[in-house]
Amino acid sequence: MPHPDKGKTDAGDDAVIALRFRTGYVFDLADTEGDDLPALTVHAVEGDRYDTLLRQLVEIAERGGLRVAFKPRLIQDANGVSYGDGRIDLKEGNPAGNLCKTLVHEMCHERMHRAEERHTFTTQQAECQAESVAYCVCAALAIPTPNTPTYLALYKVSRATLAANLNAIRAGVTALMEEIMPALDAARAA
Repeated sequence: MPHPDKGKTDAGDDAVIALRFRTGYVFDLADTEGDDLPALTVHAVEGDRYDTLLRQLVEIAERGGLRVAFKPRLIQDANGVSYGDGRIDLKEGNPAGNLCKTLVHEMCHERMHRAEERHTFTTQQAECQAESVAYCVCAALAIPTPNTPTYLALYKVSRATLAANLNAIRAGVTALMEEIMPALDAARAA
């Protein structure tokens, strides 16, 4: 606890100056003390197989009425954005496997959380549903999803939250698999 200092007022009288503390803003990490901040590890999912799969998923999304665009920068440095009106933006430069998973996640938002309905979901609910559906669909497509646990943790999704959203997740997986699998099966047969 700080000790008061003695000083003089403008009139020359003795005064006690009490030191107080207030919030200070740090603008550069170099201005801080202590341990380094923990880093968020994002695992890259790479491989030639994912380049082809990404092209196929984009075609499927576009045949289903969605517009997919690749952009160098997205809001809040996101990897993908869904607007609820049929538009999906993906961050170009990410590994194709990660883009496949992100596209599936954003397709879930477009199918399950249209713009006119988004206000009925909390952010936690919407992200829980989209990420869980994407996890299941990606598992069926053999796309690794090493970042899903971290993503769900960022939105504080618990087991109880998952359980409460299970019916929506199940319906989302069914609908998305019915949209994706016939087109992928036809592409494999060709």
